[in-house]
Amino acid sequence: MIRVGIPVIQHASTISVAAPRDILNYAEYHMGGEGQDPASSLTFQTDFVGIDDTPVRCGDSIWLTPQQVIGNGVSYDVILVPALIDDIEKSLEANGAFLPWLRECHQRGAVLATWCGGAFMLAAAGILDGKTATTHWALAAQLASQFPQVKVQPERMMVDEGDVITCGGATSFLNLGMYLIERFHSHDMAVRCAKMFLIDMDRPTQRPYTDLRARRPHADDTIRQIQHYIDANLSEELPSKRLAQMANLSPKTFMRRFKEATGAPPATYVQHMRIEAAKQCLERREATVGEITFQVGYSDIRSFRRLFQRCVGLSPKDYRAKFQEMAKYAR
Repeated sequence: MIRVGIPVIQHASTISVAAPRDILNYAEYHMGGEGQDPASSLTFQTDFVGIDDTPVRCGDSIWLTPQQVIGNGVSYDVILVPALIDDIEKSLEANGAFLPWLRECHQRGAVLATWCGGAFMLAAAGILDGKTATTHWALAAQLASQFPQVKVQPERMMVDEGDVITCGGATSFLNLGMYLIERFHSHDMAVRCAKMFLIDMDRPTQRPYTDLRARRPHADDTIRQIQHYIDANLSEELPSKRLAQMANLSPKTFMRRFKEATGAPPATYVQHMRIEAAKQCLERREATVGEITFQVGYSDIRSFRRLFQRCVGLSPKDYRAKFQEMAKYAR
């Protein structure tokens, strides 16, 4: 039997705490063979674990009561750390009492798994030091900056370091559930659960979900004006030299300030904005890939397809199929 502990943390959504348990519970009671008592072959036993036995509010109105508390001597094989929401620093402070317990569980040999903002809990506990990890693509830069000893790979949906598993954003806990069932039971059972919960098992990367327009805040008004100009004129040629002239800066100074402000060189930033504009066209319009190619500032359709595949992880055709209007499915 695999004993699983799920810390009932503050500043977590209800689904983040409860849904992984529901998935494992489903597998737990459907693992017997035909004619076999399912209870005779249980694989997972899951507990909600609290700092004490006080109910904890998850989300806006759901309260969960811990079944176990830290320090009670229970030994866990797997710890599932839910995703933090809201302010990361505030959440880490509110849940700081869990950190020594997480380190202790890890030292005892437990596999620690998390997704989305939960990676910050493991990083704060020192468990991710020197390890490769992932998190929600929108939090990756913050995780890398706050914990430089962690090797953050934001494009990956899941990273298994053996004793530590990190996953991407939001609903990646669904994929984590299937992975744990496959790892600790069987591939066949993981497939059965995926079919029952309608979970796609083929999500190796977060790149199709990444919003390349996401901007980190900065106070450089000159660079911000150049960003606005780029956004409004993607179909034009936008060489860095011309942008530097518009900013009244030398090319060298412009390159330095632009990268400091945005985290990327001007050419990379322009490329990302063009790819994101193309994604929006594919999501909302019926324009051909060739038409979209020219609209976002590229002239070679074949080169654009290769660039799109490299940046997004899907071809333009596959991306459109994945994110087309949902109304089409209901007709």
